[in-house]
Amino acid sequence: MSGNSVVKKRCLAMVEAGVYDPESQKGIDFCVDYCPYDRCVFEYDGRGRSSSRRNDRVATTKRMEAEGYSAEDIANELNVSIRTVQMYLEK
Repeated sequence: MSGNSVVKKRCLAMVEAGVYDPESQKGIDFCVDYCPYDRCVFEYDGRGRSSSRRNDRVATTKRMEAEGYSAEDIANELNVSIRTVQMYLEK
C-alpha cells in the first residue's frame, strides 16, 4: 500500500436516508439492515485521515445545525462531545 491514508465517506444511500456518520451506530445499523447495495460502495478520498475527518465533521455539524438539530442531537449523531460540536460551529 502507498503512504496515503484512505478516508471512508458515506454512500449516496446513506445521504438519502439522513445518516451523517458511517462510523456511528446509526451508520452501522443502516449498512447492516437497510443498505440497498450488494457490496459496500463508499466514496473514497485520499487526503489524510485526521484532517479530512475533522473537516467532514465540521461541515456535517454546520449542515445539521442549519437543518435545526440541537448541539446535543448533533453530538449524539456524530459520537462527539457537545463542547466539540460548539467548537466546530465556531469555525
